[in-house]
Amino acid sequence: MARSLRGERDKRSTLRETGSHRSDRAFVEDTGYDGVPLLFSWASDGRLTSYVYDINSALIARDAIYEVASTLGRSSFDTIEIVAHSMGNFLTMEALRTGVQQKLFDSTGKLANIILASPDIDYDLFAAQVRSIPPEKRRFFVLISDDDQAFRLSEFLSRRPRVGNIDADRLTRLGVNVIDLSEVKDKSSIHHTKFSEAPEVVQLLGTRILAGDSYSNNEPTLLGEVIVFGAGGALEIIK
Repeated sequence: MARSLRGERDKRSTLRETGSHRSDRAFVEDTGYDGVPLLFSWASDGRLTSYVYDINSALIARDAIYEVASTLGRSSFDTIEIVAHSMGNFLTMEALRTGVQQKLFDSTGKLANIILASPDIDYDLFAAQVRSIPPEKRRFFVLISDDDQAFRLSEFLSRRPRVGNIDADRLTRLGVNVIDLSEVKDKSSIHHTKFSEAPEVVQLLGTRILAGDSYSNNEPTLLGEVIVFGAGGALEIIK
Protein backbone atom coordinates (compact mmCIF):
# COMPACT_ATOMS: atom_id res chain seq x y z
CA MET A 1 0.00 0.00 0.00
CA ALA A 2 1.14 3.53 -0.50
CA ARG A 3 -0.01 6.31 1.74
CA SER A 4 0.11 10.07 1.48
CA LEU A 5 0.68 12.25 4.52
CA ARG A 6 -2.17 14.40 3.26
CA GLY A 7 -4.39 11.40 2.56
CA GLU A 8 -5.25 12.01 -1.09
CA ARG A 9 -6.36 8.80 -2.72
CA ASP A 10 -4.11 9.24 -5.73
CA LYS A 11 -1.06 9.54 -3.47
CA ARG A 12 -1.63 6.41 -1.38
CA SER A 13 -1.15 2.79 -2.30
CA THR A 14 -0.71 -0.51 -0.51
CA LEU A 15 1.08 -3.48 -2.00
CA ARG A 16 -0.51 -6.61 -0.65
CA GLU A 17 1.06 -9.97 -1.34
CA THR A 18 -1.20 -13.00 -1.51
CA GLY A 19 -1.42 -16.46 -2.95
CA SER A 20 -5.17 -15.95 -3.32
CA HIS A 21 -7.24 -12.85 -4.17
CA ARG A 22 -10.59 -14.02 -2.82
CA SER A 23 -10.69 -11.93 0.37
CA ASP A 24 -8.74 -8.89 -0.75
CA ARG A 25 -11.70 -6.71 -1.68
CA ALA A 26 -13.29 -7.36 1.70
CA PHE A 27 -10.00 -6.68 3.49
CA VAL A 28 -9.58 -3.29 1.79
CA GLU A 29 -13.21 -2.31 2.41
CA ASP A 30 -13.20 -3.41 6.05
CA THR A 31 -10.02 -1.53 6.92
CA GLY A 32 -11.44 1.65 5.41
CA TYR A 33 -8.22 2.17 3.49
CA ASP A 34 -8.63 5.11 1.11
CA GLY A 35 -5.46 4.70 -0.92
CA VAL A 36 -4.80 2.59 -3.99
CA PRO A 37 -4.56 -1.14 -3.17
CA LEU A 38 -2.24 -3.17 -5.36
CA LEU A 39 -2.31 -6.96 -5.28
CA PHE A 40 0.73 -9.13 -5.99
CA SER A 41 -0.42 -12.71 -6.51
CA TRP A 42 1.98 -15.63 -6.81
CA ALA A 43 1.46 -19.29 -7.64
CA SER A 44 0.54 -20.76 -4.27
CA ASP A 45 -1.32 -24.04 -4.51
CA GLY A 46 -3.25 -23.13 -1.37
CA ARG A 47 -3.10 -26.59 0.19
CA LEU A 48 -1.18 -27.77 3.23
CA THR A 49 -0.05 -30.85 1.30
CA SER A 50 1.68 -28.63 -1.29
CA TYR A 51 4.04 -26.98 1.17
CA VAL A 52 7.26 -27.69 -0.75
CA TYR A 53 5.62 -26.58 -4.00
CA ASP A 54 4.67 -23.27 -2.39
CA ILE A 55 8.22 -22.67 -1.13
CA ASN A 56 9.58 -23.14 -4.65
CA SER A 57 6.86 -20.90 -6.11
CA ALA A 58 7.73 -18.17 -3.63
CA LEU A 59 11.39 -18.38 -4.57
CA ILE A 60 10.49 -18.12 -8.27
CA ALA A 61 8.43 -14.98 -7.58
CA ARG A 62 11.19 -13.09 -5.72
CA ASP A 63 12.47 -11.13 -8.71
CA ALA A 64 8.96 -10.22 -9.85
CA ILE A 65 7.82 -8.76 -6.53
CA TYR A 66 11.11 -6.87 -6.21
CA GLU A 67 10.52 -5.31 -9.63
CA VAL A 68 6.98 -4.32 -8.63
CA ALA A 69 8.25 -2.69 -5.44
CA SER A 70 10.99 -0.87 -7.36
CA THR A 71 8.44 0.46 -9.84
CA LEU A 72 6.27 1.73 -6.99
CA GLY A 73 9.30 3.46 -5.50
CA ARG A 74 9.74 5.41 -8.73
CA SER A 75 6.05 6.29 -8.93
CA SER A 76 4.28 9.46 -7.79
CA PHE A 77 2.99 7.84 -4.60
CA ASP A 78 4.14 9.59 -1.43
CA THR A 79 4.48 6.44 0.66
CA ILE A 80 4.28 2.69 0.20
CA GLU A 81 3.08 0.11 2.71
CA ILE A 82 3.29 -3.66 2.44
CA VAL A 83 0.90 -6.29 3.80
CA ALA A 84 1.93 -9.95 3.51
CA HIS A 85 0.43 -13.17 4.84
CA SER A 86 1.69 -16.66 5.68
CA MET A 87 4.40 -17.91 3.29
CA GLY A 88 4.06 -14.65 1.38
CA ASN A 89 6.08 -13.14 4.22
CA PHE A 90 9.00 -15.34 3.17
CA LEU A 91 8.66 -13.97 -0.37
CA THR A 92 8.38 -10.39 0.91
CA MET A 93 11.40 -10.64 3.19
CA GLU A 94 13.50 -12.15 0.41
CA ALA A 95 12.59 -9.20 -1.83
CA LEU A 96 13.53 -6.74 0.92
CA ARG A 97 16.81 -8.59 1.43
CA THR A 98 17.54 -8.23 -2.29
CA GLY A 99 17.05 -4.48 -1.96
CA VAL A 100 19.47 -4.36 0.96
CA GLN A 101 22.10 -6.36 -0.92
CA GLN A 102 21.85 -4.01 -3.90
CA LYS A 103 21.96 -0.97 -1.57
CA LEU A 104 18.57 0.07 -2.89
CA PHE A 105 16.40 -0.72 0.13
CA ASP A 106 13.95 2.17 0.55
CA SER A 107 16.26 4.38 -1.48
CA THR A 108 13.37 6.79 -2.16
CA GLY A 109 12.31 7.01 1.50
CA LYS A 110 8.72 6.10 0.59
CA LEU A 111 8.48 2.78 2.42
CA ALA A 112 6.29 3.13 5.51
CA ASN A 113 4.96 0.19 7.52
CA ILE A 114 5.51 -3.47 6.64
CA ILE A 115 2.79 -5.70 8.07
CA LEU A 116 3.71 -9.38 8.32
CA ALA A 117 0.65 -11.44 9.23
CA SER A 118 1.11 -15.03 10.43
CA PRO A 119 4.63 -15.27 8.99
CA ASP A 120 5.54 -18.78 7.87
CA ILE A 121 9.29 -18.17 8.03
CA ASP A 122 12.03 -20.00 9.89
CA TYR A 123 12.92 -17.81 12.88
CA ASP A 124 16.69 -17.86 12.33
CA LEU A 125 16.23 -16.97 8.66
CA PHE A 126 13.93 -14.09 9.62
CA ALA A 127 16.43 -12.84 12.20
CA ALA A 128 19.16 -12.76 9.55
CA GLN A 129 16.87 -10.95 7.10
CA VAL A 130 15.86 -8.32 9.67
CA ARG A 131 19.41 -7.73 10.92
CA SER A 132 20.49 -6.80 7.41
CA ILE A 133 18.13 -3.79 7.60
CA PRO A 134 19.26 -0.66 9.48
CA PRO A 135 17.47 -0.38 12.87
CA GLU A 136 15.84 2.94 12.01
CA LYS A 137 14.22 1.36 8.95
CA ARG A 138 12.79 -1.72 10.70
CA ARG A 139 9.20 -0.50 10.53
CA PHE A 140 7.74 -3.97 10.88
CA PHE A 141 4.52 -5.08 12.54
CA VAL A 142 4.57 -8.86 13.02
CA LEU A 143 1.17 -10.43 13.76
CA ILE A 144 1.47 -13.67 15.73
CA SER A 145 -0.89 -16.09 17.49
CA ASP A 146 -0.04 -19.12 19.58
CA ASP A 147 -3.20 -20.98 18.46
CA ASP A 148 -2.38 -20.80 14.73
CA GLN A 149 -2.78 -24.42 13.65
CA ALA A 150 -1.28 -23.94 10.18
CA PHE A 151 2.20 -23.87 11.69
CA ARG A 152 1.89 -27.40 13.02
CA LEU A 153 2.57 -28.83 9.56
CA SER A 154 5.29 -26.36 8.61
CA GLU A 155 7.11 -26.93 11.89
CA PHE A 156 6.78 -30.69 11.45
CA LEU A 157 8.22 -30.54 7.93
CA SER A 158 11.00 -28.08 8.70
CA ARG A 159 11.74 -29.15 12.29
CA ARG A 160 12.17 -25.46 12.98
CA PRO A 161 10.07 -22.84 14.82
CA ARG A 162 8.06 -20.40 12.69
CA VAL A 163 7.92 -16.67 13.26
CA GLY A 164 4.10 -16.64 13.40
CA ASN A 165 3.86 -18.47 16.71
CA ILE A 166 7.17 -17.79 18.39
CA ASP A 167 7.56 -15.89 21.67
CA ALA A 168 7.02 -12.16 21.18
CA ASP A 169 10.10 -11.21 23.23
CA ARG A 170 12.40 -12.96 20.77
CA LEU A 171 10.95 -10.86 17.96
CA THR A 172 11.06 -7.51 19.74
CA ARG A 173 14.75 -8.06 20.43
CA LEU A 174 15.17 -7.84 16.66
CA GLY A 175 13.72 -4.32 16.73
CA VAL A 176 10.32 -5.12 15.25
CA ASN A 177 6.86 -4.42 16.67
CA VAL A 178 4.75 -7.44 17.54
CA ILE A 179 0.96 -7.68 17.63
CA ASP A 180 -0.08 -10.73 19.65
CA LEU A 181 -3.50 -11.98 18.55
CA SER A 182 -3.56 -15.11 20.70
CA GLU A 183 -6.61 -13.99 22.67
CA VAL A 184 -8.57 -12.81 19.63
CA LYS A 185 -11.45 -15.06 18.63
CA ASP A 186 -12.19 -15.78 14.99
CA LYS A 187 -14.39 -18.17 13.02
CA SER A 188 -11.60 -20.12 11.36
CA SER A 189 -10.83 -23.60 12.63
CA ILE A 190 -7.08 -23.13 12.16
CA HIS A 191 -6.87 -19.45 13.19
CA HIS A 192 -4.47 -18.55 10.36
CA THR A 193 -6.31 -15.49 9.00
CA LYS A 194 -7.15 -13.51 12.14
CA PHE A 195 -5.59 -10.38 10.67
CA SER A 196 -8.35 -10.11 8.08
CA GLU A 197 -11.30 -11.88 9.71
CA ALA A 198 -11.37 -10.64 13.32
CA PRO A 199 -13.14 -7.22 13.43
CA GLU A 200 -10.89 -5.70 16.10
CA VAL A 201 -7.76 -6.64 14.16
CA VAL A 202 -9.09 -5.20 10.90
CA GLN A 203 -9.99 -2.01 12.77
CA LEU A 204 -6.45 -1.75 14.17
CA LEU A 205 -4.94 -2.15 10.72
CA GLY A 206 -7.29 0.35 9.14
CA THR A 207 -7.54 3.08 11.77
CA ARG A 208 -4.08 3.00 13.30
CA ILE A 209 -1.28 1.32 11.36
CA LEU A 210 -2.36 2.03 7.78
CA ALA A 211 -3.36 5.52 8.86
CA GLY A 212 0.25 6.19 9.82
CA ASP A 213 0.47 5.41 13.55
CA SER A 214 3.83 3.76 14.12
CA TYR A 215 3.14 3.12 17.84
CA SER A 216 6.70 4.15 18.57
CA ASN A 217 8.83 7.24 18.85
CA ASN A 218 11.03 8.53 16.06
CA GLU A 219 14.31 7.60 17.69
CA PRO A 220 16.09 4.49 16.32
CA THR A 221 16.02 1.61 18.75
CA LEU A 222 17.09 -2.02 18.76
CA LEU A 223 13.95 -2.95 20.65
CA GLY A 224 10.45 -3.12 19.30
CA GLU A 225 7.13 -3.09 21.13
CA VAL A 226 4.59 -5.76 21.95
CA ILE A 227 0.99 -4.82 21.22
CA VAL A 228 -1.35 -7.28 22.90
CA PHE A 229 -5.03 -7.81 22.27
CA GLY A 230 -6.97 -8.98 25.27
CA ALA A 231 -10.41 -10.53 25.38
CA GLY A 232 -12.96 -8.15 23.91
CA GLY A 233 -10.34 -6.37 21.84
CA ALA A 234 -8.65 -4.48 24.67
CA LEU A 235 -5.30 -3.12 23.53
CA GLU A 236 -2.19 -2.92 25.64
CA ILE A 237 1.21 -1.66 24.52
CA ILE A 238 4.22 -3.10 26.30
CA LYS A 239 7.53 -1.42 25.52
